[in-house]
Amino acid sequence: MMSWDSLERQHPCRVPRGAASAQARVRGASWAAETRKMADAAVGKDKCGEQRLVSLPLSRIRVIMKSSPEVSSINQEALVLTAKATELFVRHLATSSYRHGSGRAKRALTYSDVASTAQEAETFQFLADILPKKILASKYLKMLKEKREEEEDQSQEEEALS
Repeated sequence: MMSWDSLERQHPCRVPRGAASAQARVRGASWAAETRKMADAAVGKDKCGEQRLVSLPLSRIRVIMKSSPEVSSINQEALVLTAKATELFVRHLATSSYRHGSGRAKRALTYSDVASTAQEAETFQFLADILPKKILASKYLKMLKEKREEEEDQSQEEEALS
């Protein structure tokens, strides 16, 4: 495996002197710190009483992964990494939602906090359809009525032009 320092020696014109090695050291240090945190963050114990690295049930994650037609077999390491990545993502979403949410005064995280984070934060935009903001049924029916009226007006205008 080639390191940044060896790349810098081989191709000095491509990599600014010292910049790449400093970046590599920072990335390496942060990655090493993160892996140490992951290794130290045993969140539970399994049936034998040994500490576990992940708290999500691996069997459920395996079922979800196998539900995809492209997946034929799942490596144990990939399963654990997927579980840990899912935990880290959920933690990041919850932390962001709590920081920006209205439930902070009550020290609680609510669905509306998570939904508003999904709507407003660019990072979580892909969740906007999955986590819609809650609205009252009466408001929803009013919105549907207005939408139908707009569609009827547009169709009448099109017929008038024809």
